[in-house]
Amino acid sequence: MGSSEQKTSWNLIVNALERYNKATPSCSPNAFWVIGAPGSGKNCLMCRVIMDSVSRFDNLVPLRLPIMDLVKRTDQMPERDQSSVQTWFDKYMRILFGEDTPRYKMMKMAIAMRRALLLFEGLDAAGSVTEAVKLLIQGFVKDGHFVLMTSRTAGIAEHLVVMEMQFLTDEQKRAIANQRLGPQGLQSFNAFIKKIRGERGEEANGPEDRSEDIFGNPMMLSMLLCYLSPKENEMPERKRSSTSEDNSKVDLMAVYRVSVSVMCACPGTVERGSRGAAKPWRLKRMLLQQQADRHIKEDLLIECSRVLERAAMNMQAFMVRTGGDELTAI
Repeated sequence: MGSSEQKTSWNLIVNALERYNKATPSCSPNAFWVIGAPGSGKNCLMCRVIMDSVSRFDNLVPLRLPIMDLVKRTDQMPERDQSSVQTWFDKYMRILFGEDTPRYKMMKMAIAMRRALLLFEGLDAAGSVTEAVKLLIQGFVKDGHFVLMTSRTAGIAEHLVVMEMQFLTDEQKRAIANQRLGPQGLQSFNAFIKKIRGERGEEANGPEDRSEDIFGNPMMLSMLLCYLSPKENEMPERKRSSTSEDNSKVDLMAVYRVSVSVMCACPGTVERGSRGAAKPWRLKRMLLQQQADRHIKEDLLIECSRVLERAAMNMQAFMVRTGGDELTAI
């Protein structure tokens, strides 16, 4: 979504939220599918919808549903019919919120009363359960629920309004750079972009060539702003490429290295050497290790839950056979 289309598309979502909050009958759409490249802002849009629903609307309950988590917690493939898919989704809700907990009952009631905002995140990660997820979403859409879904590519579009995240315009990029870096940083930003386009030459002048918009992607633009942000102890790559007088070739890999180091250099968490220099590689290693440990613990928890379920079923069968006498004696 870009420039004027962006405002129109966002207003379409906001108007749908207002109608849904007031339960106003309408023929306008309540289901939206947002597609876009990685880092284009799909998750930010989802977070904006959640924040607006919490702060502006009293009758709506946002329910964020990462498809990757849904796949991870699926132990048995559902049949390709609405009844089986709904049972499969209900089982996921019980696992997510807890069996018969107040949170689970609240979300079930919100869905039944059409007060829940169903926010499906990352349809691309559905994998083997893609058809089941599509049936689930189609069922919710046909029942009149508010549905917002994100993915990198388009697929099913029946009864959904499809929107696409567009690259930032030059005016938007300069406005963001000026806010983040100030007037002096904006000059460095303009000089850097000029170098990029100058080196690409005729390739960047084609009407369909989007290569010059590599920093039109919000994530890539954020990395560039980290690279250009002024620091007391600048890294060699930044010193070499940030000045407008430097005529050397622009090194995009230097942008990646510096920006990742800046984003990982969080005060109080990065180990520092004898001279006080930050060691972001240790933080990155620690984050990767924590992520791996978290996945291992989650898999272990799921496996333990399955073992307990089997043990409970065996115990119940044993009590039925023995009448509970032997179990009481034990």
